[in-house]
Amino acid sequence: MKRTFDFTVSLIAILILLPVYVVVALVIYTKLGRPIFFNQVRPGYKGELFKIYKFRTMTNETDAEGQLLPDADRIPASLEWIRRLSLDEIPQFVNILRGQMSFVGPRPLLVSYLNHYTKEQMTRHDVLPGLTGWAQIHGRNATRGNNASSKINGTQHTIRSDSIFISCSRRSRWSSRQKETRRLTRPAWVSSRVSTEVFPMMSLSDERLIRDPREWDALVATYQLDCYYEYAYFELAKERDEIPELFYYPTEFGTLIYPYLRRQIPGTLFEDITTPYGYGGPYFTGIWSLDQIREARERFEQYCNETGIVTETVRFHPLLHNQELGQYWCHQTDILQPTVTLELTDPFETIEGGFSQMTRRNIRKARREGVTIRLGRPEEYHDFARLYQMTMDKHHADARYYFDQTYFDHFAERRINNVLLLAEQDGHIIAVASY
Repeated sequence: MKRTFDFTVSLIAILILLPVYVVVALVIYTKLGRPIFFNQVRPGYKGELFKIYKFRTMTNETDAEGQLLPDADRIPASLEWIRRLSLDEIPQFVNILRGQMSFVGPRPLLVSYLNHYTKEQMTRHDVLPGLTGWAQIHGRNATRGNNASSKINGTQHTIRSDSIFISCSRRSRWSSRQKETRRLTRPAWVSSRVSTEVFPMMSLSDERLIRDPREWDALVATYQLDCYYEYAYFELAKERDEIPELFYYPTEFGTLIYPYLRRQIPGTLFEDITTPYGYGGPYFTGIWSLDQIREARERFEQYCNETGIVTETVRFHPLLHNQELGQYWCHQTDILQPTVTLELTDPFETIEGGFSQMTRRNIRKARREGVTIRLGRPEEYHDFARLYQMTMDKHHADARYYFDQTYFDHFAERRINNVLLLAEQDGHIIAVASY
């Protein structure tokens, strides 16, 4: 019944408020230009991620050192009325229409907060996030404590008394409380639970740097990126004192996800960044203009200048084709060598049709000589390591290309999802591959 109510009322609200949408959009376009809308990934029901929509009401003004001003200082006086009337939230009727939100429920907070929740606070994800909740009823940003933790704790009341009538009856109190305060934005996270090291964000509503594994992998899962972008792969590839980091930059119609390793340049105070061995690089989703790429690059270079990062090496992903936009991200791109790739989600007939004549001959020869393929067991990774060592020695590979035993242990212990394939002939393992 509640879903029916949410769907019906949100659809009616969108139709009735269409003139308001147009007026607010025109005002924002006149005062701030594009983008008009702001979207951000938030955790919803059962922690499932979705994009929440709002009208943009903040500028990108910076101080003398190039740092973004506090949120409250970036809201033009001419747009304060939009936030006071909560008109910046009305695009979320679309989220309600899609079934990602409800009218009543705990407000969806940042993905980065997930790692700080207590067990009780995690229950906020047992219901759909709401357009309005306990914190908003008691003053949008005037809740006692003025921090995200108090708002989270307050939402437990919304969860336990999830009634449209309770929330509606308090709506008038919410409006009067708003008039009592000029606070338009809330401070960053303050948890009732002791947290580990906190890394600075460039802005809670804009681009930011991510080192938290949970938030990192949530983004990777949201955009369905492969293992080369997972945090575990960076942990596997990094050497001592190297730091995995991800630069996240959302726009109105797209998102940039750029993970890399930060490492100290020996004998200096400077650092460089690089894609781990394999593939990766900046990944652009959605629609991007060259101006937007340049703007994102300028923001990233500003961060690099402030932290002493002086060089950057990118290995692009052959299946994602991110070099197409990546060439505008980098100062220079070069093709080093062709990379053989297969799209394993294609039907087998399609994959087989792309085999070269030499590959076909080798397959026929392997079948004639009784070579078989089977799935390997975790304890057989020692055979992988042994054959790998023999192959590298045979080709006189440079020492920097060798992986140590720890690398193979990561796979054997399933720290990274993988499949081990063994080729056997007459009971002997003659080739090994890991995917």
